[in-house]
Amino acid sequence: MLALNPFVQAIFNTMEYQKFALIIEKDENLELLIQCIEKLDADKQGE
Repeated sequence: MLALNPFVQAIFNTMEYQKFALIIEKDENLELLIQCIEKLDADKQGE
């Protein structure tokens, strides 16, 4: 995640990105994010 920091700083708020990076460092949080994205995608496909 740190490798992307220079690119992200040009687009996003640096503090928010750092918070996001810390959150997804934990495997269980990353898995929860993936599940949420998959659910949103499935809901959108069902429309």
